[in-house]
Amino acid sequence: MRIGKAREITPDMERLITLIRNKEIILWAGSGLSLYAGYPSGTTFCDIIYNAAKSESDKAILAKHKSVLMNIAEEFEQLYSRDELIGLVSEYFDKAPSVNPHAHYLCTQIPQIDTIITTNYDRLFEHVYGDKLCTVVGTQYKAPDKKPVTLYKIHGDSSDSASVVLTSKDYAKFYEGLNSLIWNKLKVILAEHSVLFIGYSLEDKNIEDIFEKVLSQVDTSKSEFFIVVPTLAEHKLRHFNTICKTTHIPIDGEELLSLVEKSIRENIVFDAIDKKISIDEAQTVAYRHGVQPIWRSSPSGEKTRIEIDDYIVNPFGSLISQGMTITSSAETYSQMEHFIEDCDCHEMILPPECLTLFENVNGINIPKNITANENGESVVKIEKPEQIDEVILTVENHDVYRDSIVLRSFWGSKRRRMVVQLPTINISLLFEGTSVNINLSFSDERSAKETLDDITLIDLWHKGNTLVFSKILGNEMVAILKMPPIEDKPVLEILSNYVNKNTKVYGQILKLENYLETEFLLPKNLTYADKYAITKVLSAFEPVEVEDTRWNLDLQLNCDKQLYEALKTPSNYPMKMTEEIEESIHLFGHEYIIREQQFSILRPVIGNTDQVRDTLLSEEKAIAKIVSSTGRLMLRCKMEQE
Repeated sequence: MRIGKAREITPDMERLITLIRNKEIILWAGSGLSLYAGYPSGTTFCDIIYNAAKSESDKAILAKHKSVLMNIAEEFEQLYSRDELIGLVSEYFDKAPSVNPHAHYLCTQIPQIDTIITTNYDRLFEHVYGDKLCTVVGTQYKAPDKKPVTLYKIHGDSSDSASVVLTSKDYAKFYEGLNSLIWNKLKVILAEHSVLFIGYSLEDKNIEDIFEKVLSQVDTSKSEFFIVVPTLAEHKLRHFNTICKTTHIPIDGEELLSLVEKSIRENIVFDAIDKKISIDEAQTVAYRHGVQPIWRSSPSGEKTRIEIDDYIVNPFGSLISQGMTITSSAETYSQMEHFIEDCDCHEMILPPECLTLFENVNGINIPKNITANENGESVVKIEKPEQIDEVILTVENHDVYRDSIVLRSFWGSKRRRMVVQLPTINISLLFEGTSVNINLSFSDERSAKETLDDITLIDLWHKGNTLVFSKILGNEMVAILKMPPIEDKPVLEILSNYVNKNTKVYGQILKLENYLETEFLLPKNLTYADKYAITKVLSAFEPVEVEDTRWNLDLQLNCDKQLYEALKTPSNYPMKMTEEIEESIHLFGHEYIIREQQFSILRPVIGNTDQVRDTLLSEEKAIAKIVSSTGRLMLRCKMEQE
């Protein structure tokens, strides 16, 4: 989310931001904070549990409890099992975010927040903080790690089934554990800090009970609650004021975090000088936005006075991302030359307005006793050559050797960017500190066999093997890049989906080439139309499994009581539907005519059973919608080639 226009900072917001800058705030995050990233709300998860019922009779039981999450969860667990309930939690909350979790990322940009409490099951905080986060799950005591931020997941994590608080029995057990070591520690933290609540509508009675039962045991006389939600009923606000001084900030949670991050960034240098934040933390924020302060310490009585002695402007990433020209005077050329050695860029054009422009755009406030000479007229150009190497790939623990591979890289002491050009796949790597960003893309005009070979290599890497790229120097083969196994679970999931999806489609293309005795020249990216055509043409030679939702199959039959009884539960016998058509299919420069398509509906079932049953009881003619209970169909076509 980006704020379209500057919002006025109210006195309440100003007080909150001051408390954050003074490290007097802890964050308490609810499910609303995860909605931005595509995770279900409590109401939506009620629907998910309801739709997971295995029969209409079970749905009828769950429907009575559908309005309250803990009640429908309790009934679902009793109908099936704890494992199946936690399986739903894992399915919908353990997956990688569908969009960039910008709200959570903003939290990482506010170093003054070092304690987070959440009732969420997802792992978005773990995703954005990485190894800078110590996670404490449930009420299990964990010796504190030396990490900048501690996350308390008080409603548990699906990796520990017993820790998940979801059913009414879970909540009863949760309240019994409020005298555990973890909660005694949290009560001390809550008594010493004010609390910023984001992601709660306060319409959930369980959340209200948590606040009452926990916070009524804490001396909050010196604390303040800040509840961030666009609207809040007046009686709710009055009620929370009976527990602790409570302030409602009527704003969207992500927008508030954006305003806080901006204020932190603007004042980071001053806060370091005032010792509200460490120099290391201040430099991390300033460097991220292109400023490197150089600190000087001097004795001042019994204390040490810290001042900014100088600073280096490092504008590449922040300015170029906004489409602006990077500039510098001749006097700052040596600093820019040093910068170019550190970064991964190729070329910088440098005329004189950089420092003022940079400060205006990025909002880092530099103390005004630091001046810069902006009167120079010289324009300089710095170039850094790209390094290109032809290499040989080997895979540890496998006898795999591949040549015709090129490494293209820009190296710097702080960041390095590299593209591994396999015959058909480009692996883009951006190394920054201990982290690496990975992006995969296909090259143009490639064959299916070469593509499958490269996907196999990606699969070996995904499954825990190290890829080693070596260069022959004299009589020796010297490794110049090692890509070790990936440990980040969200990245592993992305790679797994990439491998599985592409292995299937390029395997289908290879089959087609064998059937048609031809070799296709493939474009850089396969479109939906390409994949549709592949399925249609391949089905002329062998049955192809497809998803019925993709094909918009609409099979409706007149239904009597005999058919209703046979198909009200999934049948073991497939149902076939044949349609005569004339469809022209274009595939990689070739044209094919489809004359007939036949769908085999696997494990067919009536999709509108309740409607059909009620209609038959009233002795009227019923129309049954036939669907596959597996969600999948088998397709066969008759085809001729033009």
